[in-house]
Amino acid sequence: MLGLIAVGVAWVTPILFPPLSERLTEQASAQYYDGTAPVLRLPSTNGKAPVEEERCNERWPVKVRFHNSSSETINAIHFSIKATRPGYSTNLVVGYPTYETDLILQPSQSMWQCISVPVAEGYNAKSLRYDVEVQWVDTLE
Repeated sequence: MLGLIAVGVAWVTPILFPPLSERLTEQASAQYYDGTAPVLRLPSTNGKAPVEEERCNERWPVKVRFHNSSSETINAIHFSIKATRPGYSTNLVVGYPTYETDLILQPSQSMWQCISVPVAEGYNAKSLRYDVEVQWVDTLE
């Protein structure tokens, strides 16, 4: 009887608690942000004036954001970017590069970084939709 209960719990757990990489993918965002858009203002967390977030630039124009909503400390995030035309599903990223950030994220912390994403010739990078696909996450043990 106890073996049955343990099997039932193990089977249900992945449904109730998806892997951290899936949760990060759902909450991550990426957008083309080459510095021509207005400066983003981040809300204050300590009662001081809002912080102005730095702009990305032409060399690294895609801004990727992650938020750690788990109770675990994240040591590194390995991810890829998918770039598509609105209304289409074909990935226009050339060479399918993978990226890694080793910024340690405590629970409830967020981070962003600017990256370069090579897209197929003939497409305007500014007009594409960018999605983050988290490959795996390293957590501190």
